[in-house]
Amino acid sequence: MLACPVCRLPLVACGRVFGCATGHRFDRAREGYVNLLRPGRARRARSGDDGTMVRARRSFLAAGHYGGLRSALAEVVTGLGTVVDVGCGEGTFTAALVGPDRQVVGVDISRPAVRLAAPLVPEATFAVASVQDLPVLAGACDWVVSVMAPVHEAEFLRMARPGGHIVVVVPGADHLDGLRRLLYAEYRPHDEAVPLADRLEVVERRRVRAAVHLAGADEVQQVWSMTPYRWAAPVEAAARLADVGAAGLDVTVDFLVTVFEAPLVAVPTTGPA
Repeated sequence: MLACPVCRLPLVACGRVFGCATGHRFDRAREGYVNLLRPGRARRARSGDDGTMVRARRSFLAAGHYGGLRSALAEVVTGLGTVVDVGCGEGTFTAALVGPDRQVVGVDISRPAVRLAAPLVPEATFAVASVQDLPVLAGACDWVVSVMAPVHEAEFLRMARPGGHIVVVVPGADHLDGLRRLLYAEYRPHDEAVPLADRLEVVERRRVRAAVHLAGADEVQQVWSMTPYRWAAPVEAAARLADVGAAGLDVTVDFLVTVFEAPLVAVPTTGPA
């Protein structure tokens, strides 16, 4: 599935080294991932989620609060074949995509995230790369998956095999409603906009929704730390979180899972180049 970020030829693993036919080589890190940011872009690329965010997300997800979404992904992505998890984060949802005789690749721009993901899911291959420049061969993927991550239309359509599937997960209207009511003076539901919905045929839609109790200040702080609310919320929001204390906080977890069929012929794209 992997393509050389320099020449775009197939990239093959041999021990701890990935290489292509023209001689480009990329070493696997100690944790098991490989850095495939294109040379010259590594310094310019956004670093993605930082260590604080990915560690908080790992602790929160390990408690099973998003277990319904993980189960839904395991049900939706079926059969043999090849899967790429774009914006894989720390790997919890990538683990749900692993199956017998299935090749899974997880990609994220965040090195701290991929560093955590690789040891968690040794059955998969993990790479550091940008969603705008994915080191995956054209037409190589039976399933392209994006869970609460950016969607790059041109790259997703390029990677998906004709008649394959693209799975996009976005927050539902009420996702983390209890937290957002606490952080913001005016509560606004998520708009539930689904990328690609006006471009591709929808095969399946499902909503994953559950009431969750965040037990005490630690879990509330984990959610605060793992989401963009940490820097997007008003300055006084952090003080309101500190007042939650041992009582914890009730929230709704709400996701929309949409499965698209990749076109049999090329579709003109509108995303950035």
